[in-house]
Amino acid sequence: MRAWDDHIARQRITFPLILSKYVDLATDKTTYVATTTGETPILGDLDFVSPSLRDLLEFSRKTDVQVIAVDITASQPAA
Repeated sequence: MRAWDDHIARQRITFPLILSKYVDLATDKTTYVATTTGETPILGDLDFVSPSLRDLLEFSRKTDVQVIAVDITASQPAA
């Protein structure tokens, strides 16, 4: 995930330096985040991906974020 974060927040590529200030190239865009997990509920105690993604998106000033969540896909069927 760290490598993915680095590709999103690339200095002078996704955030060019204009008049000594960093400017986001993708402002006013809807951001869709698709997250899947095995047995961990999204936004549960063991979910570290969703908060990290939210922090990254807040850093890049995304205001319209739509989360598509598919969680608990690897649980055992009821007997």
